[in-house]
Amino acid sequence: MSIIEIRKFKDMELKGATIIEGLPSIGLVSTIVATYLINFLKLDQLCAVDSEVSPTTSMIYATKPKFPARIYASSEKKIGIFLAEFTPTPSLHRPLVKNF
Repeated sequence: MSIIEIRKFKDMELKGATIIEGLPSIGLVSTIVATYLINFLKLDQLCAVDSEVSPTTSMIYATKPKFPARIYASSEKKIGIFLAEFTPTPSLHRPLVKNF
């Protein structure tokens, strides 16, 4: 089983929040919509998700490097978004769920 590392940047109370999964699908529609919502709702980045089987790449947004898997949220709006620019391997599915 893969080890997942959660790199926490902020603490936030999200009890009762709606969580949206923005993993890539055909045409990257899910990732594009999740990115739009993050920007439109001005969500804060809570953490980055890293794993030994994650791609060894960085995304660049507004001249800043980003992990390929991240979690954004707002306690005020009661929403959280898990965003990734890659499709997690099946070996990551259970560890991801168990860490959240």
